[in-house]
Amino acid sequence: MNKNISLLFTVVLVFGLLAGCSGIVYDKSDGDLSIVSQIEKQDTLNAFNEINLDVHYTDVTVKAGEKYGLEYISKEGYDYNVKDGALQVSTKDAGIKAYNFYAGGNDTLTITLPEGVPLNNIKIQSQGDVLLNGISIDNLDMTGSYNSVKLNEVSTKNAVFHMNNTNISVSDSTINDCFVENRYGSYICNDVVFEGLQADIQNCEVKIVGDLNGITKIEGSYSDVDITANAQRSAYSYLLQSSHGDIIMNGEKTSGSIENRNNTDNTLEINISTGNIIINFA
Repeated sequence: MNKNISLLFTVVLVFGLLAGCSGIVYDKSDGDLSIVSQIEKQDTLNAFNEINLDVHYTDVTVKAGEKYGLEYISKEGYDYNVKDGALQVSTKDAGIKAYNFYAGGNDTLTITLPEGVPLNNIKIQSQGDVLLNGISIDNLDMTGSYNSVKLNEVSTKNAVFHMNNTNISVSDSTINDCFVENRYGSYICNDVVFEGLQADIQNCEVKIVGDLNGITKIEGSYSDVDITANAQRSAYSYLLQSSHGDIIMNGEKTSGSIENRNNTDNTLEINISTGNIIINFA
């Protein structure tokens, strides 16, 4: 934008926000400046057993409630429908915009379903924060960056997280099979039951308290791993390796690697190139 457009843009933005608008959009196709106000909507939906979200910069909540429903606060709104049992939600196409300046943070989208009703699949692509609360899912697939993800009282057979700069928090949940890929973030789990966990991490903090059944495999670099297992040491085979860092097991410090093979189905395999590994057994 040239200086005149920049000045006009600033003036319109200030007066627009003072008037209670959410922001302005500059359309490079025709040079127009548009005042943007928030859209608020609530809707009751037909029953669904699958959720597919592609919603850009939106804070998403999926939770148990009294009915199938959707509500949002947004600058541009969403396209959504329920077809063949699947709820599809996507950000509206706002045209070719060169610049978007908004106040008040991300849009918000909340989806509810009756308590106790399981879902087959949830797939979420969003750069906003995500909260899943009190729901049961067969398959969870999540992609995002520069955000936070929280799961509370969630049960899922399979969960996949492809994240970047994301803080992931899981509490009071059961995950049968979990894969986590995360860069520059954290993976914090409290009172979680895993039946299999694989994590590929870089510059990431991992802290897990709970039951780690089956195979737990964590690989990464520049990361610290802290695990408190509810089972005793004899319940696990383990191979712990840190090239540059300490390994502390039940308060005993060593370095390099520790290996122990027990006749058990539970395995801990942790390999961190740079970082500390802390393991506490019951």
